[in-house]
This record gives sequence, structure tokens and C-alpha cells, in this order.
Amino acid sequence: MELFGEGVPGLAGEVLGERVRLLWPVLEVGGVRLDLAGRVAWGGGRLLAGLVPGGLQVEGAGEQLRLAYRVPGMELPLEGTLDLGDFSLALMSPEGEGALRYAAGKVEGALSLDLRGFALRLVGEGERVHLLGAHPAWPWWAAGAGGLEGEVDLQGAYRVTYRAGEEVVTLSGRRLEAHLKAAGPYLVGELAYPPAGELSLDLPLPPLASRFRGRVYGEGYQVEGALEGGVGRVGVQGRLLPLSGSLELKEAVLEDFLGRYVPYIKGRVSGRLLVEGQAARGSLEGRAEVAGTALPLALSGTFAPGRLAAEGRLGESPFRVELKEGRLDLSASPRAFPLHLLLMAMAGPLEGEAYWTGAVRLRLPLADPWRGEGVLVGEALRFVGAGDELKGQAAFRFQDGRLYVDHLRLTGRGTWEGGGYWSREGSDLYLSLKDTVFTPVLQVVPALKPYRPEGSGSLTLRLRREGFQADFQDFRFRLGPVEGYLPQGLLSLNGGAKAEGELLLSAPFPGRARLGLEGQLEDFRVTAKGEVSLPGLKEATPAEVAFRYPGYGVEIRLGEAQAQGTLFPLRLAGYGRLPLSYPQYYLQEGLLDVKSFFLYEEKGTYRLTGNAEVLKARLALPEARAKELSQEGVEVGAGARPSPFPLFFDGVRLYAERGILVQESLAQGELKGEVFLGGSYADPYLSGQVEALWGNFRLWDSLFALDLAGSFLRFSPDRGILPQFQLKAQAETRGHKVFLEATGEFLRENGRVKVRLDPHFTSDPPLTEPEIYALLTLGTPDVTRLAETLPQAALGAALENLVLGQLERELARSLGLDRFQVQLPVLQGGDLQETRFSVGKYLSPELFLGYELDLRGEQTLSAQYRRDGLTFSLGSTFLPGDGRLARFTFTLGYDLTPALGLSFSLEAADTTRFGVGALYRW
Repeated sequence: MELFGEGVPGLAGEVLGERVRLLWPVLEVGGVRLDLAGRVAWGGGRLLAGLVPGGLQVEGAGEQLRLAYRVPGMELPLEGTLDLGDFSLALMSPEGEGALRYAAGKVEGALSLDLRGFALRLVGEGERVHLLGAHPAWPWWAAGAGGLEGEVDLQGAYRVTYRAGEEVVTLSGRRLEAHLKAAGPYLVGELAYPPAGELSLDLPLPPLASRFRGRVYGEGYQVEGALEGGVGRVGVQGRLLPLSGSLELKEAVLEDFLGRYVPYIKGRVSGRLLVEGQAARGSLEGRAEVAGTALPLALSGTFAPGRLAAEGRLGESPFRVELKEGRLDLSASPRAFPLHLLLMAMAGPLEGEAYWTGAVRLRLPLADPWRGEGVLVGEALRFVGAGDELKGQAAFRFQDGRLYVDHLRLTGRGTWEGGGYWSREGSDLYLSLKDTVFTPVLQVVPALKPYRPEGSGSLTLRLRREGFQADFQDFRFRLGPVEGYLPQGLLSLNGGAKAEGELLLSAPFPGRARLGLEGQLEDFRVTAKGEVSLPGLKEATPAEVAFRYPGYGVEIRLGEAQAQGTLFPLRLAGYGRLPLSYPQYYLQEGLLDVKSFFLYEEKGTYRLTGNAEVLKARLALPEARAKELSQEGVEVGAGARPSPFPLFFDGVRLYAERGILVQESLAQGELKGEVFLGGSYADPYLSGQVEALWGNFRLWDSLFALDLAGSFLRFSPDRGILPQFQLKAQAETRGHKVFLEATGEFLRENGRVKVRLDPHFTSDPPLTEPEIYALLTLGTPDVTRLAETLPQAALGAALENLVLGQLERELARSLGLDRFQVQLPVLQGGDLQETRFSVGKYLSPELFLGYELDLRGEQTLSAQYRRDGLTFSLGSTFLPGDGRLARFTFTLGYDLTPALGLSFSLEAADTTRFGVGALYRW
């Protein structure tokens, strides 16, 4: 310090690293001036930089001093206001809650801060401030979750204790004196300020698969140690006050440093970094590897606040970067540089390749990049993909806020030409692609990577101030599993929306649609309306697909179902009803109510999950093929193979509470069930069970009723979509109760589906199985009337022919009829022309109408009315050919008791017959 002047002398000097000047009553510290008599301040500056890292920003504002500080490393802003009138101080943060206030020797209030996951609370308690803090477990801190507690008093004394697992660290001191003590598995020792003591570090760093071992000791807090493990070896040596030192890397793993930014890069580098205060210089060399291709890497440069200068080489391509006075300069001279490797480092393996030889020069003011300028020249560009190649040159220029395409021409299979400019204010840009392939370029675009795109044809693009236009000619494309063809099309956004052309789909399913367009250049929607034929749906189902930009939104309508989501990445959710038809799997018609579904893309495959109710599903196996099930088998999807489609089902739920009606020849029933669809599109499987609500079937003249507890179909993943089944039923015939138990399975052999059945009969009163066969076929248990004993295989074949149509169509819904029956007397030795088809419908619970037709053309109409025990029936039979009435029947019946009923009948044909009957039930 020194005195100067006459009279009342002035004082000038340096205090805590700051220049101080006092000329009463004005005190000047840095650029801040205080009138000590008037208690006002003006001016501003950054003070105490030597004491507080980064310095404290102070601004004079009349009767207040405004303070601002940003905590280094955490970028936490703190703000304070010092009132020069009463010397009260308020401390707060724009990123915190509350405030601490000091006045009249007391502190009050509370300030809560979030220090990057560390929650800290400061509470004023009179002459001291209480500190409370906590943080969760961090991947970089092996001790786990921790907590802090302590206090600071107004005389400058403080004590703070931190605990995390077994680690305990205590910091205590007064004003500029401090003492730190650590005990635990990771930090051990003591340090003091002024510098003294020693602290040992043994820190596991799981994210780097490495461990740092070292120590902090001596004057200036010397640091020495090494980081070893997955990153190779990084030696550290230097000091903290003032900051200086060196880091030496030996075979450091590149992906551990850059993996979060470029996850597909590999390699090892070695180098050295020298630090002196806020300046550093260093060098690095090694190799970078992407998708099996290694490029040598070298880099050297210097760094200081606001300035960076570096130069290096990647592969055979040199580059230079300089940051100075807020301006970034970049220059490079690529030599056959593999552009696709840069993209693959970020997005993973791509299908195509791209090589660039040329130059780039770029100068950008960081405050306003649009005022920058630069050129990018491709003396030799080469794109390769799917066996095609495009080569050529390009020249781009950035100036006055515009990007100019001075030259663009690629040739190979066809030509690419372009030119013009683009800017935020307006554009005049064109691109003409004639008789060419787009695949080599499309396959190096990361966003398209999951879809493995391909394209060919002619496309002309024009972008102007007033809008955009795309003209397609003979355009073929593939995007994921979708392949299509656009013979001729036009999309135009020039003050109005216009679309022309018909899009034809060939894979994975056939379809066609007309294009539509609406919106404006910044926000438009492309639509395709038409029809598509998907496996499992009716042919030519109405469909509409809409693509929305920006946001890459997708909207789909298919029949009565709808879905919404995004294309990049593919995420679709929806619901609605879908009409079903899949004849190759015997699904003739049906209706599915999709409650919800979600379709998404993951690593090039598509996954579907959902929940749907089967409202209607009619499956039919022609009776003529029923016998094939037990012999050579039925070919599944004859002549049709599933389209290659990378779709997987993730537990799609299909259920029906009731109403699955089986109405086969000689078999009827109603089922319920719940199954889950899994597996791939080419090889799906079902799991779950289908059970009977009621059912019956006829064997010869005996009507068997199902035992509901013992009859079911069971699906399991190892059997695909083919079930195992169990059947239990009983019938009463000629004084005997006959019980049937049958187990079986459907199985696939050599592309055909066969059935195996193992039936067994018992009876009450007991009969042998041959006697039961005779009872069922001949009406008597006398086996001597059989020419020979009916073998087990013969009975199995009969059951397969007459019953298994029901089991093959377990998910069939009603046709809307209450009866549908086919009677085949030919199976009992009758004539084929006697085959009869019967249908019927209840118009009300009491009134039933029926219709019957045989192969000779004879038709019968019937009606029956039942109520309160009374039955009234009419029937009319008409001859084939002229349709003359051949027979008329009338029946009147009444149930005297639940077990006894009487009937009166009249039949008029060639003669008139009259009859009276009685029915006794037991």
C-alpha cells in the first residue's frame, strides 16, 4: 500500500489480488466505485478472481451493490444484493427456491438448490446458516447415495460432514483456514489450507471399467496417480494451486470417451495433454474403427479461454480447426474419405457406401452463423449400394445466408443433376434424376436404415419461394417390407395442394391407391386412398394411408379400423373392426373387433401386440376332404406361401366370451375361449384353451351330448397353431347310456395337416366295445349280426369324417342362422342324391322357420310354433322341375306333463294319412 496527495492523503495498493484506491470519500476497487459518505455505488467489474475461481461480478446500482457468481463446474448462478444503507444482504439463485437474508447481525430465510442432482438446502438460524444436502447413487461414485450436514457461523467458522456408505469426509475451519479429513475405502487422509497434509484416492469408475489410484499432497496440492482399466492407462501429474500438470494417455479406449455421442465407434489412442492455468496444449494419435474399417487418427493443438487451434488427420484426409474472437474456421481436404463411416459411427451399420474427395472451407461467426461463408467441393463423389454405383462431382457455396448448389452431377445408372439456392427467406432449387437408381444414396441415410430402402426411376424436384413440386416417372421403390410402383405421379405445393397418380403395391401384400395432398410447404399431408389385400382380411379391403410433415406422423384406416403414429421411428397404435377371410386356413369369413394394438420397429423387425375379440369367424373344411385328415393329410394353403415379412407377434390376445357356433354336418355346438398369438409371421403359434358351452353330434341314429367339463381344445407354443383336443360325450340309445372319450391332435407333416384320434366307448349297463359298435350301427348289441367285428380303426375313421369338422372349426361364428345341417345318407349306404341341406332361423323364441333341399331338387318349407306346452307345425314339400306340391303335413301336439306329450298329425300326399301319437321322456 502507498499514500499519495496533500492534505487528506489518498491510499493505493493491492488487497486480495485487487487494485484498491481510496481518495476520501470515494473508494475504488477494480471498476467499482463507492461513495463511503453518501453510501452510493456505480461502475462494475469482476473482482476477487485470484481468491474465488472465475471471480465475482459486482455492479454498482445507487444505494445497492448487485453481486453475481457462477459456480464453476456446475454452472450454478448465484445472485446477491447488498444494501449500502443498512449493509443488509440477500442471496438467491434463479435456478433455486427461496432466499437467505442477512440484516442487523442475523441470518434468516432458506435457499434450496439443485446442484446437478445434489439437493442442498441452506437455512438461516440467527448467527449461523445450517446446511442440509443429499444425493442419489451416481454411476461415477462407488460409495452410493450420500448426505451432507453442517453449519457456517457469521464469524466465518464452519463444519460440514458428508457420509456415503462407509465413506466419511469432514471439512472444518475458520475464514481462510480449512481442514479436510477423509476416512473410508475410497478417500483416506487429511488436507489443510494453507496447503499441507496428504489425501490418498482409490476410486473405482464403473462407467469406464477403470480405477483411479493416486494422491493429493504438499505445497500447491500436488497431484499424481493413474487411471487404469478399460480406458487403458492415463497417467496424471500436476498441482491444483495454481493449476498445472499433465495427462498421459496410453492405449486409451476410444469408445469409453466418445461412446455416448458416437455409439458405434471403436479404437485406441495415446497422447499427452499439458495444462498451465487456463491454457493447455496436447497431441493425440491412434486409430478409429467403425464396422471393421480402421482409420489412423492424429490430432494436436492448443487451448485457452476463447481460443482453440488444432490440426490433424483422419485416414488420408487432413483438417484444421481454429476458434478465435468468436469465429470458427474449419478447413479440410478429404481424400476418398468414407462418409458412410461417419454416419455408421452414429447410426450403426448401413447398407450403402459413400466416398468423398474434395475440399471444405468454412468460416462461421458463432454469434450469428447465418453471416458465415464457406465452400464445399466434391471433386470425386462415389455412392455404392445394392450392386449399383453413382459417381460424379458437386460444388456447394454458403454466402449471405444462402446455400448455393453451383454444380451437382452424378452418373452411373442414369443421371443426377441439380442447381440453384436455398435460404430461410426463399429458394430456387431443382434436382433432376432421370432413369436412375436412388439406392446408393438412400442406403447411407441413417433415418432410413431400419427400412433398407431401394428406389429407381425418374424424379424431378423443384423448390421455389412459392412452393414445392415433385414429378415421378416409372418410379419403383422399396421401404422395409413395402414394395410399390408409381407409373406416373405429381405432388405440388404451389400456393395450393395438388396430387396425381395411382400407387400400386406389390409387397408384402397387393394393393392400389390414388394419391392426395393438402397443406403448405412447411406443413403438409400426403394421402393414398384405395384398397389392399392382406392375408387374413377380405380381398380388396378399403384402405387409406396419410403421411404428415413435419413430425413424420402416419395415419392409417383399414376397413373400420384406424391407427396413428410416426414413421421415423415406426410406432403405430390403433383399434377398430376388421373383416376376416383366410381360405387357405379355412377361414371363410369373420369379423374381428380390435380393442387395441401397438406396432413398432426394433432393429429391422416389426413387433405387434394387441387385444381383440372375435365377433364372427366361420371356418369350413369341405366334407369331401375330411377323410384326408386321417389319411394323407390336408395341404395347408395349397399353392400359397407366406410372403417374407419380418413381423413378430408379442402375445396378441384373441378371445370370445360365447357365440362361437359350430354347425357342421351332424354336429352342433357353442364354444368360448381365450388364446394368445405369438411367434413370427411365417411361423406363428397359439397358446390357450377353447371350451364348449354346449354341443352335440350324431353318430348313426344316436345323438351324443358333450360333457362340458371334459371337452376342450388346447393350444401350446411348441405346436404352432394346431391344437390338441379332448372329447367327452354321452348318448341314450335303446335302453343303454353310451359314453365316448376321445383324445387327439392335429399335426403337420411334410406341409400337410393330419389328425390323430384315439376314441374309446363304455356303456351302462356295461357292454364290450364290439357290442357298443353293434348297438350304435345296427340298433342291437348282438355282435353276431355283424359280418365281422368292427375294428377300432373303422370307428376312428367314422368319427373323423362326421365329427372333426367341428374340431377343425373351433373358432367358427354363427352365419346368423339357428340351424345349418348337411345329412349324408351315402355314409350309411344310401344314395348320394339323398344328401340334404337344412337351414333354419328362430324369428322369435316361439317361432322357427326351416328350409330343406336335396340334390334331386326336392324342397321342403316348414314352420313350428311352441308355447306353453303347445306345438303347432306345418310343412310343404315341392317336387323338382315344375315345383308342384308333393306333400303337406300338419302336426298339433301338447305336453300334458314334462315327461308325457300327445300329438295329432295329418299328412296329405297321394293319399291322406291321419295319426295320433304319444311321447314319453325318461
